This record gives sequence, C-alpha cells and structure tokens, in this order.
Amino acid sequence: MNRKLIIRLVLYFLLLVVIQIPLLHNWVLYDVAFPFPYIGFVLLLPHTLQRSWSLVIAFFLGLLIDVFSNTPGLHASVSVFVAFVRVPWLEITTDSSIDELDLTIPHLGLTKHTAFILPLIFIHHFLLFTLENEGLKWFGMLLSKVIGSTLFSYFLIWLVTLIVIPSGRRK
Repeated sequence: MNRKLIIRLVLYFLLLVVIQIPLLHNWVLYDVAFPFPYIGFVLLLPHTLQRSWSLVIAFFLGLLIDVFSNTPGLHASVSVFVAFVRVPWLEITTDSSIDELDLTIPHLGLTKHTAFILPLIFIHHFLLFTLENEGLKWFGMLLSKVIGSTLFSYFLIWLVTLIVIPSGRRK
C-alpha cells in the first residue's frame, strides 16, 4: 500500500469510527434512523487487501464498537459477515477489472458506488437489528429502522468520502 492510501484509510477511520463512538452513539432520528457509519471503513478497505486481514480488521472494529455500545458481539459478528461478502459483491456490481479498481465515488461513479455500498449497509443493518431484536418480531418496525438507518448511514459515509478525497480528484 502506498502512503496516500494509508493516509486516506487513517482519515476514514478517524472520521467514521471516532465520530461513531462519542458523537453518534446515542443519536437517533425520529426513533427510526440510527447511524452506524463505522461500517463504511470496512466497505472502503482496499479490495487488494487479503480477505483474512479484512475479516480481522472488521472483527476488531466491530468489537471496538461493541465495547462502547454495550452490545456483546453484535457489531463484531455483523461486521465480519459484511467483510466476508464485500469482495464477491464488488465483483458482481462492477464491470471494471478488479485489479485496478478504486472504491471511491470519483473512481466508481455515484451509481456504481451506491450499487456496491448501499446493499451491504442494508444487510449490515438488517442483521444487526434482527439480532438485537432477537428475531423478526415487529417486522414493520424492524424494517423501518433498517431502511432509515441504512439511508442515514449511507449519507454519512458519502459525506465522509467527499471530505477525505481532495476536490481535485473528484469528477
């Protein structure tokens, strides 16, 4: 990995994860949308990173969120699942060569970026809220929380991506 990529990953980590814990931990919109932008860090990891490292990073990131959220293992397990399906989903959603692909909005374009990230955020939130809810009881409320939280988290990830990437690199 080159130095620019490492700096970008550190900025993603700081903006997505560090604001998750002190600022967004108890933030809720209309009792429906709970922001979990930390999953964006897992999704925006370099695709060339070995899958085992992605799983380890996702586990420890989820564990960190679990420690501060008092949710033993929920975020860790769901983050590992998302890290596991991330690269196969990337291959399905993009028609570009996987070897030279950058996962940022300027490189992928907003449509492909959304097609890649939004379903994975939805899966993350669906699994998280289903495990937290101990099943599919009150499915309407569960689905509204998942959809609201997915859109809210995607917006925050999108915003952080625009902040981290210099304006000269944007299309």
